[in-house]
Amino acid sequence: MNRRAKTKEITLSPSHLQAIGKVASEWAALEFSFQWAMVKMSQVPYDKVVAFTSPSPMNVWLDILTNLMRLQAPDADLPKPMSILFEKIREAQKNRNDIVHAVWMIQFPKDWGKDRLYATDKAYGIIFPKKMKKLMDKRAFTAAEMRAIARDIHQLADEFRDRFLK
Repeated sequence: MNRRAKTKEITLSPSHLQAIGKVASEWAALEFSFQWAMVKMSQVPYDKVVAFTSPSPMNVWLDILTNLMRLQAPDADLPKPMSILFEKIREAQKNRNDIVHAVWMIQFPKDWGKDRLYATDKAYGIIFPKKMKKLMDKRAFTAAEMRAIARDIHQLADEFRDRFLK
């Protein structure tokens, strides 16, 4: 019989859990906008754009949009405001990944005997980077810090839609 040792689980606050969900939801809305922009610029049907883009990360989507823009104006550089927006989206992706892909588990440095975190406490997540610059890292966020990242993503999505989908 295989017996696994039980580890103490610290429950995140409802506010932390809602904030993690808000970050994921705002990012999904931005991704949807990206796919519609690709449809609009390429005249390829939505289902085919989804088939081509779904297996790829956001960095590839940014490259696809850049290439589609270059097809429309081959001799022009990417407009500076667009380059800045794309760089902000890349940074937002890092922040999003740190929240959505973190393993939220036993808190560091100490849990001070708590069984539950509160919204004002920092939740600590373990990050396993895909590019293996470090084996693992940790990040800490209050629920308010997570919601601020969700708001930033929402604002970037609004700016993106203003530029591409009007």
